[in-house]
Amino acid sequence: MNTSLIAFENEEILVLNKPNGLPSTALTSSNKKTAIDLALSLSPSLLTLGKENEFGLLHRLDLETSGLLFFAKNIKEYFRLKSIWTTGKVKKNYRAIISKSNTEKLKIPQTIEYPIVHSKKSKKKMIALIPTRRTPKSSIGSSPQEAKTTLLHSLHQNDKYLDLEINISTGVRHQIRIHLSSIGYPILGDNIYRGEKSTRLWLHSFLCELPDHNNKTICIQSTLPSNWSDFTK
Repeated sequence: MNTSLIAFENEEILVLNKPNGLPSTALTSSNKKTAIDLALSLSPSLLTLGKENEFGLLHRLDLETSGLLFFAKNIKEYFRLKSIWTTGKVKKNYRAIISKSNTEKLKIPQTIEYPIVHSKKSKKKMIALIPTRRTPKSSIGSSPQEAKTTLLHSLHQNDKYLDLEINISTGVRHQIRIHLSSIGYPILGDNIYRGEKSTRLWLHSFLCELPDHNNKTICIQSTLPSNWSDFTK
């Protein structure tokens, strides 16, 4: 068993340290391995939750995003955590690398709350509805979803890049990516939202705090990818 892939485990939950490039669930019929498959290999008891409950998967990370991915290990815990996941009772912090160009205008801390919709023109893309910009109705493919992204602080920086810690209290698809891009600071390697080219998307699910079934707080932190430090020296 490769325990380096397990960020945390107890009787109630399994938390993977998902690698970049591994889909949370099958994106196409050609996906031969997913994070669900990995979780089942590490904790076969997840089979009891069934395919209809995605074997305990509580949320998703983008294909290119790495870090903490949560599974409930029994049906009672699955529904308990599902009910609070986007209520603000679960603290979810991420790390992101952004280019330092023009960051003298970047306000930290700040909270971005633009609603997010699916793009009607591209299944891969989301759109932030910015009040000062007109978004054609022909581009909007879904009802607006509330989203709240807070830039907490910069942890490291060098001449070219900033390493940001970011909190989200909601969980809309591509939320951090589109919110950062909407204010002019796309994530390094984000080829959908105008990020500078790189070997990967430099977004990592870094830290999570959540109440256990006795209402005691569990704090889980993921190790950063080994080459993260290349951008913070």
